Amino acid sequence: MKRIYQLLVLLCVLQACKKNNTSEQPVPEKIKIQVISGNNQSDTIGHLLKDSLLIKVTIGSRALARTLVNFNKEDCPSGILATYLTDNNGFIKYPWQLTGKTGDQPIKLTAIDSLGLPADSLIVHAEGRSFLNAWQPVYCLPHAGVNDLCQAGSGRMFLGLLSFDYPYYSDDNGINWQRLTSFPVSNLEIRQMVANGNDVYIATRHNGVYYSSNNGASWENRSSGITDTRELYKLGITKSGKLFFSNFYNRLYMSVNKGLAWTELTSTAIFNEHFDSFCETSTGVLYMTSAGEDLFKSTNGGTTWTAIHPNVSYSVQSIFVDDNDDLYIGAYWNSADIYKSTNGGTSWTLKYSSPQVPGTYLEVKPFYKVNGKYYFMVAGYGIVTTSDFITYRLLTNRYSFEYLIAANNAVLVPGSFENLWYNQNP
Repeated sequence: MKRIYQLLVLLCVLQACKKNNTSEQPVPEKIKIQVISGNNQSDTIGHLLKDSLLIKVTIGSRALARTLVNFNKEDCPSGILATYLTDNNGFIKYPWQLTGKTGDQPIKLTAIDSLGLPADSLIVHAEGRSFLNAWQPVYCLPHAGVNDLCQAGSGRMFLGLLSFDYPYYSDDNGINWQRLTSFPVSNLEIRQMVANGNDVYIATRHNGVYYSSNNGASWENRSSGITDTRELYKLGITKSGKLFFSNFYNRLYMSVNKGLAWTELTSTAIFNEHFDSFCETSTGVLYMTSAGEDLFKSTNGGTTWTAIHPNVSYSVQSIFVDDNDDLYIGAYWNSADIYKSTNGGTSWTLKYSSPQVPGTYLEVKPFYKVNGKYYFMVAGYGIVTTSDFITYRLLTNRYSFEYLIAANNAVLVPGSFENLWYNQNP
C-alpha cells in the first residue's frame, strides 16, 4: 500500500513539472508591417503623391532592419512592382507615383522573413484622378527600366525590361501591360525587339533571336548561323524583312528568311565595327550606320559595302528611307541636324537643325513615319514631329532612344523612376 502511495505522489510531481514546463515555453515573436503615414491619398494620375508612404517593420517591440518588403499592385498580373529594404530603424519611405489608371490604385505590402517567406502583409490605397491628353505612366509594368519596345501589325506592343524577366505586352497602345509568359525563357535580359507586320523578333543579351508569327502565342529560337550570340548590340529589320544582328564584338550577321539561317557579313569596309540602324530602298539597296558614326551602302544584297561620306563634316548617327526612297540622316557637329538625299546619297540638303543644348551630345535617332507624320528624337532636347520638314513641333522634352510611336500616333517614352510614360494624343 505504501509503495502504491509513493507511485501516486511521483506521478503528481511529474505532471506538475510538465505543466510548469509547458507554461514557461516562450511565445514566438511575429514580424509585423504597419503604415505610419501616407495611406488613402488622391491626386492626378501620373503625379507623385504629396506625402511618401511611410511604413515600419517590427518583430515584437523591436524595429527590424534590412528586411525585404515587396510592393505588389493588387490588380496587376505582372507580379512585384518594387522591392525595398528597411533602414536601420525598420522604416521604408516609398515615393508613391500614381500610374495610368483612374480610381483606386491598391498596393499590397508584404514583409519577407529571413527564409524568404511572406511574414506579414497589408494593403494600402490611393485614388487616381483623370487628366486627358497628359503624359501618364503606364499601368502594371515593374519599375526596372526599358531596354526596347516595338509594335506588331496586329497592334500588340512588346517590351523588354532592363532586368532578367519575361517580355511584356500591351493590347491597348501601351496603357496597360502584362507579362508574356509564353516566351521560352524568363531568366535572361531582353535586349532588342523588332516587328515586320505580324512577324515579331526578340533578341536576348546572350542567347540569340526568338521568332513568333502569332502575336507571341508561341516562339522558336532562330539563331542558326549566328556563331557569336554574346553581347547583342542591335537587332534591326528592313521593310522587306531582312534581319541584321550586330554584337559588341564587331560581328554582323544577316538573314533573308525570317531568321531560319544567318550569314556573317565580312566585307572589308565594315570590318571592326558594330552597327545600330539599318534600312532598305524599294529596289533593294541597303544602308546602315555604325557606332563609329559612319554611313555604309550595299547594292548587292549585303555582300559588299561601301562607306559613304556625305558632303557634311558631321558624324552620321541614324538613317531613314522614306516610301519614295528619299534618304534622311541624323548627324551631329555643333547641333543635331537632319540631311536629305534624293539621289541615293550622292548629295545632301540640310532640312533641320536643333536648338543648342549646352553640355549635351545632340544625337538624332531613331526616325519614325506614322500616318504621314515624321518623328525623331534629339538627345537633350526631346521628340520632334513634322509633316513636311519645313515646320516642326516639339512633342515633349522627354527623350530616350527607346521611344515608340504607336499606330494611333500615341507616344511612349521611358522616363523618370524607371517608368514608361505615354500620351495618347500628344
